[in-house]
Amino acid sequence: MFPIKNAVPTRYPPVVTWALIAANCLVFFVQLGLSPREEELFLIRFALIPARYFGLLPVGSASSLADYLPLNIRF
Repeated sequence: MFPIKNAVPTRYPPVVTWALIAANCLVFFVQLGLSPREEELFLIRFALIPARYFGLLPVGSASSLADYLPLNIRF
């Protein structure tokens, strides 16, 4: 069973947790404002697509080894 309460008092507010929630909300609202084509390009660029790693995409779709890194963000 999951504990309902924790007897240990916290010292600090959960800053990292709230920052992650805020970042996820920001990305969600950015996606809401995109057109369907822009959203598709956004997801192709930033989403973790399992087909990239398990060979379901065409053989020539990856141009380098860096294309297989999960969070390889290039601006």
